[in-house]
Amino acid sequence: MIGNDIAASVALFAEDEPPASAFPSTSWPSLPAAALYGLPGDIVKAIEPYSEADSAAHLVHVLGFAGCAMGSSAYVRVGSTRHWARLYALIVGRTSRARKGTAGDDVGLFIERAAPEFWSTRRQSGLSSGEGLIAPVEDPKDGAPPSDRRLLVVETEFSRCLRVMTRPGNTVSSVIRDAWDRDRLRTMTKIPLSATNVHITIQGHITLDELRRELTDTEAANGFGNRFLFVCARRTKLLADCPPIPDAVVAGLSDRLGDAVRVAQRRGEVHREPKAQSLWREMYPALTADAPGLVGALTARAEVQVVRLALAYALLDQAPAIGVPHLAAAAALWSYCEASVRHIFGDASGDAVGDSILSALRERHSDGMSRTDIRNLFGRNESAGRIEAALRVIEERGLAIQHKVPTQGRWREEWRLCD
Repeated sequence: MIGNDIAASVALFAEDEPPASAFPSTSWPSLPAAALYGLPGDIVKAIEPYSEADSAAHLVHVLGFAGCAMGSSAYVRVGSTRHWARLYALIVGRTSRARKGTAGDDVGLFIERAAPEFWSTRRQSGLSSGEGLIAPVEDPKDGAPPSDRRLLVVETEFSRCLRVMTRPGNTVSSVIRDAWDRDRLRTMTKIPLSATNVHITIQGHITLDELRRELTDTEAANGFGNRFLFVCARRTKLLADCPPIPDAVVAGLSDRLGDAVRVAQRRGEVHREPKAQSLWREMYPALTADAPGLVGALTARAEVQVVRLALAYALLDQAPAIGVPHLAAAAALWSYCEASVRHIFGDASGDAVGDSILSALRERHSDGMSRTDIRNLFGRNESAGRIEAALRVIEERGLAIQHKVPTQGRWREEWRLCD
């Protein structure tokens, strides 16, 4: 087969770019085989010989695009809260050549064929305000019939969206958070906008350095960041003469995908099988455990992300309930996303001043820093209040700790890295 010939002849490609020194990172994550379960895995495997893009990026695009096309009829209930196959994802590449957009284009071939009307009418980009996100799904006026409330937002330059959020009065961050949480949106502006029964998915592409620079401590702390799946992606091979994915491959898998989307649109509440429920109880303590630093802040919704991923896998399997394979696949993909966060941010605090202090403490190894040392680090250009706030952040996130060192006179305050 042509796919095998191509796979055998390509050269593996790794983008060797050292991480920024302020963000010591772990090794590049590895996608577990269990994540490539069912129809999503079949699509990813079918694309792989014909694309330079990362399989992890393909997989998250399949789940995100299909989950949006399915709409909000199918859901899992956690307590009194409903959760849908509604996924936000950030595909993070070390450079602009990580083939992030290629992954979306590859998967788009299958979605376009499986759900042509959705693909042609419900995709948008240019996210810059909360009002702009609501407008395409706004409630009809003057008794008009309900419109399609699905919306797939694909932002190939997500750094622009992050920069917009820092502008005073901009509501995009709060509306994005609300759109992940619920199916009702509203702005309290002079001319209010409202939307009900909405189902919005956001897939963003960004480089590693842009993400580190633009994701502010506020956005990490307010729960914006942990609503996204962070997915490290890189070019995996060199295909100088890359052929298109064969139409027969696209057609066969698209038929299965279209069937799954249509069946999901008629579903209601989805439950777990008894064995899956037992597995969930075993997984739950680890998923809800606290982690320090920015990594902890960005992975704080682990259990909910796994719930939504498992639902997406089950719906694409056209299964009557969430089974062990769906939950295992979701946990495997989540482990990749968590490892991606660790690779991107290392043991960063999420506070710019705090990260500068941590970087200086690392350079000193076992030696600590006095409060005077810390003030001098910033040339005394940072206020005492701002430094104090940063120290509290890195202490609360378990990254550094204050010691009282005895002297001949008063105790001396000294800050050191946590063991």
